[in-house]
Amino acid sequence: SGSDVGSTLDEVKMWDARTGAELRTLGSHVRGVFHVCFSPDGMHIASGSNAGDIKIWEAKTGAEVHKLNNHTRDITSVEFSPNGKRIVTSASDNTVKIWDVETG
Repeated sequence: SGSDVGSTLDEVKMWDARTGAELRTLGSHVRGVFHVCFSPDGMHIASGSNAGDIKIWEAKTGAEVHKLNNHTRDITSVEFSPNGKRIVTSASDNTVKIWDVETG
């Protein structure tokens, strides 16, 4: 079944795109979630908040894998690399960072 990921304030939730049913709540950030994306293989989800933190989640279980804290302002973009091994983030602090998915 198709699924989508979205945010309600500070929570990251997964929804079935066909039925609209909530599948699970992955967890939350300190403040609102601005950007969310799936890894190319669908195994991980990355989310970025307006507190400047990024979290990586296991899509299947909802477990938090890593919390990345190196931006000082709102996350403006979160994207996985085509091979899913890296995440690139940008923030309103005028920085762009590249993260390793396995090690954070």
